[in-house]
Amino acid sequence: MVIRAISQRYQVIRRLFGSNQVKGYVCREEKSPSKERYLLVKVIKPGLSKKMLPYFMELNDRQNKGDLLNYFISKRSLWIVFRYYEHSLLHDKMRSNIRLKERLEASRTMMEQILIQDLPYYLQYEALNPKNTVISDVPEVHFNFLLMDTQMLERCDMTDVQKRLADSMEILFEPELKIDAIPRLKHFVKGLQEKDYSEYSQIYRDYRRLYEYVAPMADEELPERESLLLRPWEHLKKNVNVLKKVLYMAVIVALVGMIVYAFVKPETMSDNKVQFNQIGTLKIQQEDGKGDEPW
Repeated sequence: MVIRAISQRYQVIRRLFGSNQVKGYVCREEKSPSKERYLLVKVIKPGLSKKMLPYFMELNDRQNKGDLLNYFISKRSLWIVFRYYEHSLLHDKMRSNIRLKERLEASRTMMEQILIQDLPYYLQYEALNPKNTVISDVPEVHFNFLLMDTQMLERCDMTDVQKRLADSMEILFEPELKIDAIPRLKHFVKGLQEKDYSEYSQIYRDYRRLYEYVAPMADEELPERESLLLRPWEHLKKNVNVLKKVLYMAVIVALVGMIVYAFVKPETMSDNKVQFNQIGTLKIQQEDGKGDEPW
């Protein structure tokens, strides 16, 4: 399948799952040796195309367009051309065992991408959709723009962006947040969920402070605080020799006490008197005839 724009022809590689509002196609430029991939988003409904056209016309006129490359109209439908990144989804990649240092660098590239591209709130919101946020092996975070939340075009604000950014941070730092290993990290994520930031630069400023704090400890698997289960075990291992000596002395003291007790304690005689009425074949009788009396 070939999609014809005004001055380009795109060869479709595969179709992406979209919605009843949009369709997405991963493409390459026809007859081009470049390996670069493009995402062509087709807005299906004419009414929505009419609503979105001024938005992308204005964005396309900006000097810094980020990953937006072009747009065109074909058969009353708006087509938007973005750069496309063939990488793993962030939430899929984080299921593998990735060190804190690498995840911290991934978060840095994510935060810087948003800052550098300086996108409107709606496109920031779309970029941070878990199905659009991808990560390379370097690792670096990139964004694709399959527009899945077109209903947010006119009503998306900074609060919506903050919540999605908080979700991305929770995906990146799930191991540390689960055990509260880095309290400042938890505080930053909570701030994204609750603070009223007026612009993204304020968020980035708070993030840089967090990054500079965490970076020196990033080589540690469990920085600052161990989990409640591991902390007593680590303490026990460090003091094992002391515990051995204490237990050894306790055993010695117990043995000495048992020996002393065995020698010092008097033997207790039974209060029951034993009757001797016969010794062997010799019967013993009392003169008063009371042979049953104890001797």
